[in-house]
Parts: sequence; C-alpha cells; structure tokens
Amino acid sequence: MNRTATKAIAVFLLLILFFTFASHHLDALRTPQVLCVTPRSGVIAGERYSAVVPSEAVHFDRDPYVYVVEDTLSYFYPVAARRALVRVIASGDGLCAVDGLYWEARVVRYADRALLGGTIPVRAWEEEAP
Repeated sequence: MNRTATKAIAVFLLLILFFTFASHHLDALRTPQVLCVTPRSGVIAGERYSAVVPSEAVHFDRDPYVYVVEDTLSYFYPVAARRALVRVIASGDGLCAVDGLYWEARVVRYADRALLGGTIPVRAWEEEAP
C-alpha cells in the first residue's frame, strides 16, 4: 500500500508539472507578437518633423492613436502595449508626423493579431524607423 501511494503521488506531481508547463506554453502562443519602431525625424512633403512613424502604426477611432510598447513589473507579462493618443500633424509617402509621443517610445508597427483594448500583454521585436 505504501509503495502504491508513493507512485500515485509521484505521478500526480509529474502531471501537475506537465500541465503547468503546457499552460505556460499555450499562454505564450496566445500572446500577440508585435514589430516596434522608434519615431525618428523625417521629411514629409518637403517639411521636416521630429517624430515620424509609418502610416500603418497610426490607428483611428474617434481620435488617432498608436500602441506604445512598455516594460512592466509583471513576472508573467513583462512587456505590454498601451494605447496612446497622438495628434497627426502631416501624412504622406507612407509616413505620418505625430505629436504626443515621448522621445524613446517603441511604437507598434505590425501585430500578428488584432490589438484590442487599452493595455495588452505582447512579445516585441524591433526594427529601425523609416
């Protein structure tokens, strides 16, 4: 009886360990992956602007906004995308000059899933701005 109980406890603990890792892996698969750019100075229609991002990074609801990727203090979701309102100053040539971003903002250019809501946990990779 004692040996059977020990085997049952060992199997139970192994199953708990397996399901913990499996759920963590599934959660990582459900987390959107995003491509980030940093706003740079650029020229649109002959005018120079200090914060230029690709047009696909700017979304329009009632007001224009972008998603900004920030580090969090959460162990499970260390990176999150937050909706940030901006003002579009000029647009053209696939670029938008915006106002309302801080200096080193990481702006979401592309996401493999739709980003819905104010703050979303994401996995990020970055590229140089236009």
